[in-house]
Amino acid sequence: MVVGKKHLAQAGCASPALDVEILLCHILRVERLFLYTWPHHALSKNNLDAFELCLGRRESGEPIAYITGLKEFYNRQFKVNHDVLIPRPDTEKLIETALLFLPLGASASIIDVCTGSGCIAITLALERPGAFVIATDISLKALKIAADNVECYQLGERVSLRSGDLLESCQDLQNVDLIVANPPYIKAQAMPSLMRDVYEFEPHLALLGEGVDGLAHHKRIIEAGARLLKPGGRFILEIGYDQKSDVEMWAFDKLLPPRFIRDDADHIRLIVYEKPGVFLNG
Repeated sequence: MVVGKKHLAQAGCASPALDVEILLCHILRVERLFLYTWPHHALSKNNLDAFELCLGRRESGEPIAYITGLKEFYNRQFKVNHDVLIPRPDTEKLIETALLFLPLGASASIIDVCTGSGCIAITLALERPGAFVIATDISLKALKIAADNVECYQLGERVSLRSGDLLESCQDLQNVDLIVANPPYIKAQAMPSLMRDVYEFEPHLALLGEGVDGLAHHKRIIEAGARLLKPGGRFILEIGYDQKSDVEMWAFDKLLPPRFIRDDADHIRLIVYEKPGVFLNG
């Protein structure tokens, strides 16, 4: 473990000790408590070879989640690979905000756009058993990972996956209660400045926004989704912390002014648009 920590520290990893522990737990298929309970546990030749392979991948900058194939989101594990964006703790604010508009026990129809791993759609379905969620993505590879996660949580009857660009596969729907999305929003000029493990390893399709402000996907979602929402229905979309002024320049005649929601670090994280009318929880 000591040697592994040293190698990762020299490679510039921010949390070398934690990374080593996670990799060891992944290889041994144990909880972290095991490492402290049995600190002198000897690795078999196969486990040692696997650990060195994982260590080399981490030294190259590859994110831990891609190495282990799992990432925790809202206290649940989700399968991930290089075809999907790694779920972020910041995105849990989207879940918290959505749940405020979805009373326990009530039925609700939800669309999750750019679903990726499916973590948002699945989490909302698990937190609200009366919800039915349509999850869309343009990437068939991403939808395969989402399908694996849907199957893992046995949600095939309440989370339906659709292939297509943003909301193009949802035009048959109406009276939707909620449209949520964490679409790409990084401006093109900002992409090279992203952290190495993000820029070199995560799918640019899920990162790079369109348009000068990086928010063209958001505009398209709102323009197409306004026809699908019921009166009082809402959009909840994730944006970058520095994009508030860009959003304020939009004008959607049929929608109320946006609300901006901050994350736990006090950064602007979400925009909430409401279609005039009465929502299901009043």
